[in-house]
Amino acid sequence: MTGDSQDNKRQIEYDIYDVNKQSLQEKPLKIVELCGKEASALIDSGSDVNLVSSEFCANVSKSKNNSITLTGLGLAKVKSVGCITTNVVIDGTNYDDVLFYVVPKDCMPFDVIIGHEFLKNVVTVMKGCDVWMKPVEWVSKIHCFSCSVDVGHVTNTNLKEEVVQMVENYQPNQIKETPIQLKIIVKDDVPVVQRPRRISLKEQAVVEEQVSEWLEQGIVRLKTNRKQWTDLEKF
Repeated sequence: MTGDSQDNKRQIEYDIYDVNKQSLQEKPLKIVELCGKEASALIDSGSDVNLVSSEFCANVSKSKNNSITLTGLGLAKVKSVGCITTNVVIDGTNYDDVLFYVVPKDCMPFDVIIGHEFLKNVVTVMKGCDVWMKPVEWVSKIHCFSCSVDVGHVTNTNLKEEVVQMVENYQPNQIKETPIQLKIIVKDDVPVVQRPRRISLKEQAVVEEQVSEWLEQGIVRLKTNRKQWTDLEKF
C-alpha cells in the first residue's frame, strides 16, 4: 500500500461519524412499558416502523411469517427475525395492539424504537430531549371547560340568579356599524402621474388592451400635437 493510499484511508476514517456513540442523554427517550417490562425507548419519527430488540422480548412468542428487510443510511440492510403485537403504556395511557418488528440486538443501541407507524396516531410534543404524548382524542378535550360566575359578593338572592342567567345566556350580537371612510389629502390638486418608462412586451400588451377599452368607453381620446406624434388626452 502506498503512502497516498494510507493517507486516503485515514481521511475516510476521520469522515465517518458513528451515531451510535452519541450520548444517550442527547436523544429523545421515553420510558415505555411493553411485554411486561419497562424500557427507555427512542422516539424516532424517521423510522417507518416500530422496532424492539430480540434480547428485550426473548420470552415473547414471535410471528416469523411477517418478517421485513429494513434499509438505512448507505443502503445497509437488516432483516427482522419476526414481529410481535403487544400493548404499550406511555405516560399512563394504554395503547392496544401495537406492532413491533424484532431485530437482532447488535443492530441498534436501544431496546425499543417508537417509529412513525405509532407516532402518526398520537399527539407528540418534543422539546429538546423531552417528549410528551397523548392520544389523538385528547385534542377534542382541549375546548371542554366549565365557566363559573362568582356572585358571592351579591347579597340579593334574586339578583344573583339574574346575573348568573345573564352571563350564561349572553350571545354577542352586532347591532351597530361604524361607517369609516378613508380620504387621502395631497398637497395640491394636480393629479399624481408617473414619468414615461420602458415596459416589457407582456406589459405593453396589457396597456394597449386597457387603452383600447378606454377609447371605446370615451374615457380618453386621441390627440395629435404640433410635433406630429399621437398622444392620449383625458377628459
